[in-house]
Amino acid sequence: MNPKKSTSTLYIVPTPIGNLADISFRALLVLKRADVIVCENPYHTSALLRHLKLLPQHYVKKPKETGKIETEFFEILDKIKDGLTRRQKPVFIAFGAYKNTSRLVQEVVNLMTGKKINVALVSSAGTPLLSDPGLSLVKAVEDHNLAVKPIPGPSALVTALTVSGFNLNYFAFLGMLPKKAGQRQKLLSDWQKNTFTKLTLAAYVSKHQLVASLRDILSVFGPVTVFVANDLTKFNEQGYKAKVDKLIDFFGNLVKIKGEFVLVFSPEQKEPSPETR
Repeated sequence: MNPKKSTSTLYIVPTPIGNLADISFRALLVLKRADVIVCENPYHTSALLRHLKLLPQHYVKKPKETGKIETEFFEILDKIKDGLTRRQKPVFIAFGAYKNTSRLVQEVVNLMTGKKINVALVSSAGTPLLSDPGLSLVKAVEDHNLAVKPIPGPSALVTALTVSGFNLNYFAFLGMLPKKAGQRQKLLSDWQKNTFTKLTLAAYVSKHQLVASLRDILSVFGPVTVFVANDLTKFNEQGYKAKVDKLIDFFGNLVKIKGEFVLVFSPEQKEPSPETR
């Protein structure tokens, strides 16, 4: 992460997880200056840049945000858009366009060693590398003695943790829970055996595995309290905190479940046995 003089730089740039007003001014400037943007989906990322006035609008629909803060945010962007809008569109390099990620990594490294350029790594939403691609690129750039710089910003993980009400002095991120039940149950069981009982656990889970994952938590940890969040920072953001069996009933009865979820929970403290008192 230490900057190297007179070299290309790879910036790790978080993007909003829902509310566009969460973009930092530093992130805007880095994206404005980036010669290359490495992303998951160029269509999604270019649309985001247009919303943020970094690219010409070209009939882009206005975001749905209608709150006072969001309205003021876009009014400010309109006033300074002449200083933000790029003259040239950046080169987009998409992870999805490569069957072999190593080819993408080599292409980016070749560009960065060929001349001094700025590269921005973004995910579709939130902070890159947290259950998103990019680790191999960061390692390769560091191995070539090129600069890597982090830009602080939005993260669904941290956002959910701060409103979960659980102890955040110690926590562990389990990543995206496995789709296969056996792998998911093994992961949870391994953490259930952890002797650090004050540890708060957090994980991402897709809508397709939400109810099954909650059942696995009940099976492994018992009737613990779980905080479930989705659409964070959006106007319809939702957070549910209840015993896991209640959440299973609630989500199991929903006709349609939308979005990706963050789960936060903690193994409940057990009374010590008389022998250990």
